Amino acid sequence: MATSNFKVVCVIKCKKEEVLPIITNIKTFNTNNPGDKIKYTYIKNINSKDDEQFDHIYFKLSSSKWVDFKTIQPIFRKSTYNNTTEFVPNEEDIDRIKQIRDSFVIIKYNEETKFFEFSTRTVEKAHNYLIKKLFIDNNIPYDVKNLKNVSRVEKYKKNDEEVVEVVEETVEISK
Repeated sequence: MATSNFKVVCVIKCKKEEVLPIITNIKTFNTNNPGDKIKYTYIKNINSKDDEQFDHIYFKLSSSKWVDFKTIQPIFRKSTYNNTTEFVPNEEDIDRIKQIRDSFVIIKYNEETKFFEFSTRTVEKAHNYLIKKLFIDNNIPYDVKNLKNVSRVEKYKKNDEEVVEVVEETVEISK
């Protein structure tokens, strides 16, 4: 029976002093696995449920390399976050946005509503940062009044029980 190989968005929640060794582990893995390089993004100062500050490192890992990566970086998990933002583009930006490819942001365009939908497997603060970076990196005007967070799903452990928060609401994004 053949096994499927797919990319999984993973996350490491860490303190500032733990970031450099983790990035070093990712770079070591990439050197040793040139055909299965890990793409990663580092987001600073994410508030956790208990308001303690943590950094997040999100990365895409091939499912076939999960065990191999675990040998050099034992602490990581599949990201269970999910955020979606709607964007009403200017007419001249539609084709430019359709051409964008990103490792962490899924971009869909609805021809009927003329809305773009940006989805990530990250917490809301990281999601908003990635969307803003997407616009800036592609020289597209970033205007928060045209963006709305429309859904959020977060799963986390509390007292060894899995808690799922589903928020399906439209929220204006703050600057």
